[in-house]
Amino acid sequence: MNFLEYESETAKEFKVTWNQVKGLIDPKSDGPMTDTIVNFGRSAQKTQKEISEQMELREVAAMWALYDGLSPNDHRRWSLEATSASRTALTFLVGWPEYGHDFTREEWHIAIQSYMGLPLSILSSFAGSKVVGKGVGGGVDCDKYGRVLATAQLPGADWWKAHNFVMREVAEQAGVAGVDLTLEPANVFHPELPSAVDVSDDRFKAVEGIRPDGLLRGSTTSIVELKVIRHTEAWYGGSENMRAHKGNNRRAMDRRATRTEWEYKKKAKDLDDLFNDGEPKVQNKLGRLGLQCLVVGWFGEISRDFEDLLDWFADEGSKELHRDMLCLTEEQAKAIMLFKMRSRVNSAVMKAQARIILSRLRHLRGRPAAILSYAEKARTRFFPRGDPSAALARHGAMGRVHALRA
Repeated sequence: MNFLEYESETAKEFKVTWNQVKGLIDPKSDGPMTDTIVNFGRSAQKTQKEISEQMELREVAAMWALYDGLSPNDHRRWSLEATSASRTALTFLVGWPEYGHDFTREEWHIAIQSYMGLPLSILSSFAGSKVVGKGVGGGVDCDKYGRVLATAQLPGADWWKAHNFVMREVAEQAGVAGVDLTLEPANVFHPELPSAVDVSDDRFKAVEGIRPDGLLRGSTTSIVELKVIRHTEAWYGGSENMRAHKGNNRRAMDRRATRTEWEYKKKAKDLDDLFNDGEPKVQNKLGRLGLQCLVVGWFGEISRDFEDLLDWFADEGSKELHRDMLCLTEEQAKAIMLFKMRSRVNSAVMKAQARIILSRLRHLRGRPAAILSYAEKARTRFFPRGDPSAALARHGAMGRVHALRA
């Protein structure tokens, strides 16, 4: 399908037709241009919106034409597929980071460049530098997108910190909505399983392995599990044309969610074999509780379960808060709350991903890495807030105060 064929096919999705547009500009037609100046436009229903949509249609068609020419492993293609499939990801460009989510200059550069699928400018001076590590990714040259750096097995618990940063934001939004969410609950499967403190060391890991990230209690009780995925070809690469499979471009999210469900079912079966002589006690409990897979991607996109969870949070919160928010209806309050929740979750995801790259720069070999490491250590030691310019401004203000007192 060529550019014009796709444009004509896509035009069917819009109510406005060329004849309707022509009616606005051709005096000989029966459109609103035949009205008097006093009545101009009264016969048209949201005409300006329809004209704008028709104009945007050409821009969309041009964008998809460029998209078709990108390699399946182009990061810009990955970004477009991921962000266009998630309403939460789209808030990154229209929302505004709030308290606790303000970005440092370096974090913002990494976040916006990652979101667009562009090379990271902070890695431009590390061309050819090798990642210092013993596991996966160790000894490999750093790429311009930071894929090797982010996926390497390195000390520092960077991915664990990113995971907890996002999970804390989920808990905060649950609190705003008045929803009961317990983080890392113990003994979810008691009495189906013994307590972790009552088992031997060799069985402790097995029992702890099925502890979820959260437990939601409401009209129903469900397990919550959060997963953060990396921007690798394993999740995003080798994609087919998005339009060829009718916009099903949530591939990375769906695959990780499916894998999480499989992992939980396998753990439940293994635990039944270990503690219950094969009787499916843990498996039945898991089926009754249900599992919500909250998956977040490198480009700020989130899984279907995560989108549904935020929608439920906003629905529950609007019932109690719409009067305090001075909204006429609960629907108005829900719309506001849902946008703010999406924006905050997206900011948390993008900030967490940027921190992974920043915290791992010290693992790159070479003079630039050493200089950066020294600078970061000095900043941490002398400027706890991380902004030397702010410290300089405070120093200057204190100097002026002392001068006035003298």
